Amino acid sequence: MSELDATARIARVTVYEDRADVVREALLELPPGATTVIVRGVAPVVSDEQVVAHIEQSGDAPPAVVVNDVRVERRIDDGAPVAADAAARRAARHAELERIDDEIAAARRVLDRHQLAHAEALATLARYVDAAARAAGRGDAAAAATAGALATARARIDQLNGARDAARRQVHTLERARARAAADARPPAVEPRVAADLHVALSGSGGRVKLVISTLVPCAAWRPTHEARLQGTTVRFETYASVWNATGEAWPNVELTFSTARPSAGAELPALSADRLTLRTKTPEERRTIVVEHREETLPEQATKGTAPGVDDGGQPRVFRAAGVSVASDGRPQRVLLGAFEAPCATERVAFPELAPQVFLRASLKNAGGGPILAGPVTLVVDGAYTGTGDLLYTGPGEAFDLSFGSDDRFTVRTKKRRIEDKKLIGQNVVHFVREATLAQTGATSERVLVHLRVPVSELAQVKVLLSPQHGTEPDAKPDANGLLRIPVQLEPNVERRVAVAFSFETSGDVRVPDPW
Repeated sequence: MSELDATARIARVTVYEDRADVVREALLELPPGATTVIVRGVAPVVSDEQVVAHIEQSGDAPPAVVVNDVRVERRIDDGAPVAADAAARRAARHAELERIDDEIAAARRVLDRHQLAHAEALATLARYVDAAARAAGRGDAAAAATAGALATARARIDQLNGARDAARRQVHTLERARARAAADARPPAVEPRVAADLHVALSGSGGRVKLVISTLVPCAAWRPTHEARLQGTTVRFETYASVWNATGEAWPNVELTFSTARPSAGAELPALSADRLTLRTKTPEERRTIVVEHREETLPEQATKGTAPGVDDGGQPRVFRAAGVSVASDGRPQRVLLGAFEAPCATERVAFPELAPQVFLRASLKNAGGGPILAGPVTLVVDGAYTGTGDLLYTGPGEAFDLSFGSDDRFTVRTKKRRIEDKKLIGQNVVHFVREATLAQTGATSERVLVHLRVPVSELAQVKVLLSPQHGTEPDAKPDANGLLRIPVQLEPNVERRVAVAFSFETSGDVRVPDPW
């Protein structure tokens, strides 16, 4: 059996939410008989059980070559062997090091001579200074000659100082040159790593064939991300695929397919467990009295929040393709454009005083793309300026959705709650619960803000929620089925505007409603 080293380039990669399917192609010229084709340098994390190889056929003719076996063999790669020219270069660098060492030794000997001469000159100068002091004290006529000798000694010291400094600079220069040469001569550190090779056993009559190998690797994933750019009354919406590759093998210039299918999801029905129901008799107090509880209903957590989120495709597997993409194996996210559309939008400023003390710019538009928008984070840009990041749920084609493009710092919102009790001579007193918001803006023009306030919604026939227009500021506002009131407010510059909504509870029978505040 002969062996053949082949280069199989990566042609296509299908990325799922937690893995990737890598397809390689190789054109081979095979001899007749049995041949083992070795494809070296594949990702070491490849799954051994998910390697599939076949010969690509054209037409219905019987295959001239068949695949008998394919397996993965791993090895420890200590790096490439040192070539002869590399060894010669390394020997030349060592010779250069020896030459520099000789120059450094010579320069240090020169420096030592200059330092010795400098020390002797200092000692001579000290003797001249002592002799001049004694001669001046005696009034000796030799004082003038001593002063001349002092000047000569000082000049000699200055000359030796310059020579000594030059020798020191020469030594430092040679030492830096040696450090650079030593770094160049040092062999590169090569850490052992695991490498994987594919061994494909083929047999047949030989000839020119195309070998296709499919491998499954972990450490790869993708998630949809979006970018919305608001310009006037138009939004340009772009959808990207953020792809991560940490498989240990780069994907250069390949056709990428992003799939929302889940190969890891089991196809078996879950086992059913017993769900036991028990009954008990109500107590007399429970039969006479109904205790009502207040419950806050919120939207479920979006698919982009939490740990290790998946891809929300609306329950139907979808694929997105991009050609000519290169993805490095560095574990960093890389964005690939999947699609874009432009759509007109209606913009308005909205306030939710119970949730946030700001006024937000909201754009309402429809999905004008050819397919759905998958759930994911969306980057928000207004007139070329980044305003923040939001979350978007799954949106079908033609479906309307809203985008918040950040808060407006010109507006301030304050909210508070209070009670008003109407005391009656006959019957029970009525307690009105008031929810109010105070808005103001510091701009130069009048602005319109849509304020959202809530009233409770009853699920029991014995409890009714009644509006109290006499204690509110918007007698014509009507809540929707979810108890939400949308109140348009026109704000003048530096003028506060108060918006209030009041409600009360009407009960029948022995029903107790707790205080909602």
